[in-house]
Amino acid sequence: MFSARLPFHFPDGLIPYSLFLLLLLLAQTCQAATADGGTCSPSSCGEIPEIKDPFRLTTDPQSCGNQKYNLSCESNTTVLYIESARYYVRAINYKNLTIRLVNEGIIDGQCSSLPTSPLSENSFYFLDPYIATRDRQRFLSKREERLNEVLTLFSCQGTLSSSAGLVETAPCISGVNNSSGYAVFGGAMDALSLGKMCRVDMMAMLAKKKDGSYDQVGFQEVHRQLEYGFELSWHLYKCAGCLGVNSCYLDKDNKVLCSGLWDQIILITTTLGRLLYTLGKLHIHLRTFFFSYTSAPKVVTETSLPLHSGSSSRGNGA
Repeated sequence: MFSARLPFHFPDGLIPYSLFLLLLLLAQTCQAATADGGTCSPSSCGEIPEIKDPFRLTTDPQSCGNQKYNLSCESNTTVLYIESARYYVRAINYKNLTIRLVNEGIIDGQCSSLPTSPLSENSFYFLDPYIATRDRQRFLSKREERLNEVLTLFSCQGTLSSSAGLVETAPCISGVNNSSGYAVFGGAMDALSLGKMCRVDMMAMLAKKKDGSYDQVGFQEVHRQLEYGFELSWHLYKCAGCLGVNSCYLDKDNKVLCSGLWDQIILITTTLGRLLYTLGKLHIHLRTFFFSYTSAPKVVTETSLPLHSGSSSRGNGA
């Protein structure tokens, strides 16, 4: 009979535990739901007239909203802190489940103003309350929707030749020490491969243009988009009744739905398979390391050689 053997020894107690966990997860219901925010009345602050579940102001009663979605009202302006960076809330859309933010360093009408801290899609983890992308359709045919464009500001010693997606920041932002300032979007970073001395100064996000791309636009238009802000999705809050944050998606009407049972089985088995594969590779690397360490030849010095009595007597007889 043919038998397959794993390239590593997997702990006997972990496989039954994994199977138990799989059955336990499959027993959960697959209906999107959220925690009830209670009967709290909506709050307001500045230009945000309605702040309701899951959002809450830090001054609201503890039973209102969700603590992960805390907002501050500072000088009549709604503020969201991401890590230590401060962002002004420009809009909360309860229909498409997004929030629009502007970095505190951006000043309307002043194209020389820049964000105070870097931000990109990679700044968000899939377990965070906010993410920069969201899934359309179900797991087996998942289609990721990007909400923003990533803008990279950099400066170079010398002048770069014009290229698609490359925007000169002058006269809004002047280079320092005879350097030239530029901005690129997304994959347009290939412009940096021209051999010039360049350095990245800042990364930021701005909402995708509804009337096309950012090609062939000047930096003043780019800055107006920075003033408009970027969007983050908070739809994962509504995935509480699904098998996990990766097992829900948005339909064409922005309604959060749970993936089907078969999709979730594939999701779990794929995750477990990746875990087993990673543990297997780690085990092989550790075995290789310890084997090479223990089998390394020992260095023998002259003083460590044993003295034989026979050689000593021959020496005495010479």
